[in-house]
Amino acid sequence: MFIESKYTDSMYPKVTVIVVYYNSTKRRDLIKENILSIKDMDYPNKEVIMVDNGSQDDTYNLIRTETEGLGFKVIKSEENTYWAGGNNLAFRNSPPDTKYYLLVNPDVMVQSDAVKNLVEMMENEPRLGACQGRIIRGWPKGFLDVGRYIGEDGQLYYPNYVRGIDINREYLITYPAGALAILRAEFPKRRGFIFHEIGMMGFDDSVLGIELYMNGYIVKYYPFMTGYHEVSAFTPREVKESYSSVMRFLFLMSINTRYSRYVREYYLSNYIRENIRKNILMNRGANPDRFSRAYSKAKEIHSRLKIHLDLYKAPHLKIPLSAFLLDLFSAELRRRIYNTSKFSLVIPPGLEGV
Repeated sequence: MFIESKYTDSMYPKVTVIVVYYNSTKRRDLIKENILSIKDMDYPNKEVIMVDNGSQDDTYNLIRTETEGLGFKVIKSEENTYWAGGNNLAFRNSPPDTKYYLLVNPDVMVQSDAVKNLVEMMENEPRLGACQGRIIRGWPKGFLDVGRYIGEDGQLYYPNYVRGIDINREYLITYPAGALAILRAEFPKRRGFIFHEIGMMGFDDSVLGIELYMNGYIVKYYPFMTGYHEVSAFTPREVKESYSSVMRFLFLMSINTRYSRYVREYYLSNYIRENIRKNILMNRGANPDRFSRAYSKAKEIHSRLKIHLDLYKAPHLKIPLSAFLLDLFSAELRRRIYNTSKFSLVIPPGLEGV
């Protein structure tokens, strides 16, 4: 799994490592570990670009202090452009000879041999647009991140929902976890950016995976360890969840699946359900307006971006109509059933046996 030692430093392809930070001083310990793991990467031909993404605290000075003398490039954005925008800023400031981008979250500790192993996979497979290895997650504790799939219903699924997946073997995925993944530089260089920017979290690594397939690339998971991800150390889960409804609507609007036509019904079912919970069941936590705002925001973003993706060009999960209809009536019941379900992985024609 390693690049041969006969390589001289000048023979290794250039890798630009990108880390985006935002209001990170509350976990100085993690930032120090993150930076130390990047410093200790066993890869000679790398450029490290760290972005302070408009933090309101002292994150910029913290990064500058911890990277002093390491030769890392530290950039300060005047505003928070979210994860997508921060990565794009680093992309615009990366060396022209960059062949691969290594995306690293600030709460990730990268294993020292991860870059060599990931680069070797990319060098051996010219069609490989992006890939990831095995990542240990801090939440849920001990959970392994081994790639991601998108279902026809626009939901994210981990491989444990998939029939016949063996995490000890390589396999195609819809997209890699942006927390620690490598990306072939030629695709973003061709279009001038890595991720679409929508002014909020989400709609980034997942969309990029589908776009790679639509442009002739493939995306894979490989069964070697690449690092540890604390998960939500700097972005509370409740903040991520506040964007989840917008992302679900936006996925159904932007991605061609057999359920895309039902996005309005999906909105109305959620809105009606929340009204029943609020006005009849007297549930104080019910909030029908949340779905109205999310639906309106998704429509605004979709009309501005004009993105039309085809999920059927990428590996995806086939979701039965019964499961999708169930989601219209009870998200909680859907979650309970999904947690004990296994869905079929669909590999598009031409990708079988890859």
